[in-house]
Order: sequence, then C-alpha cells, then structure tokens
Amino acid sequence: MDADEEAKQAKELERQAKRAAIRARVEAARKAQDEEKVKPTDEQAAEQALFPLPRGFDATQACLLCTVLGAVLYLGALDAEFAIDDKKAILANADVTGTDAPDAGWLARLLANDFWGTPMSSTMSHKSYRPLTVLAFRLDHAVAGLSPAYFHAINVLVYVVLLAARYSLLATY
Repeated sequence: MDADEEAKQAKELERQAKRAAIRARVEAARKAQDEEKVKPTDEQAAEQALFPLPRGFDATQACLLCTVLGAVLYLGALDAEFAIDDKKAILANADVTGTDAPDAGWLARLLANDFWGTPMSSTMSHKSYRPLTVLAFRLDHAVAGLSPAYFHAINVLVYVVLLAARYSLLATY
C-alpha cells in the first residue's frame, strides 16, 4: 500500500469516527430528551399515584371509559322492580308520594322527617336524615309516578354524571 492510499484510508477512518461521534451525541441527546419526557414532575407523580391511568390512556379517555362502563353495568337495573328498602323509603313514604296531606306544609314535613318519612323527633326514627334524596324521590314521583324504571333510570343517570364529574375533576387537578 502506498502513501496516498494510506492517507485516504486514514481520512476515511477519521470521517467514520467523526460520524460515529456525531451519531453518539445525537443518540445521547435523544435519550436525554426522552428521559425528560418520561420523568414526571412531582405534581404529575402525585396525580398518577392518586389517579393511575392504563398505558395509552389520557384522563379524558379514562373518564369516558369509566362513564360508559358505569352506565353499561347499571343499565340492567332499568328492568328491576323496587327492592328491599325501596318499599318503605319510596312506596310507603308519604314525603315521597304526597299521600299524607297535599297542602303547602309538605316541604316542612319533609325537612322534619328522616329518610323513611318518620319524624326525627320520634323514638321510632332511624335518624337517617337525607332531605335532598327524599326531595329528589318526590320530584321523580311527580314526573313519573311510582315507575321503578324511571327511578332506576334517574339513579343510573346520576351515577354516570357523578362518575364523569369525578374523573373530570381528578384530571383537571
């Protein structure tokens, strides 16, 4: 091999070494960039601990998935009749049905009674005070009478809305 060929080979080796060094720097920069992307902030880490998402899901997709799944799981309740405590809490509760006295004092009585329609002052009261629930039942009764399907549909709707709200709030903060 003559001197010219040796010089050409040396230059080619030098070029290859420079290219390899450039490739290594580019690869190191990409790797550092990827690590920065992957490394969550303290706030993100706390959020991920409270609200873990499956890989590939963002918070909006998780919210939608949970909402749809919640609706699908509870849609079977639409065909159900009133069950167990519904008979006393809804069917036999004058605060819901308005059968005791259709006068202007119904709201005062509703607010003075427990969940089951028993006066809170009574020794027979369970002291389970849920006036908003009883008022919602009364509104349901005013709209649809004593239709179990309607009551269950409203419950499913409220459940789905609350699921969506929960996940939306968690995704926001």
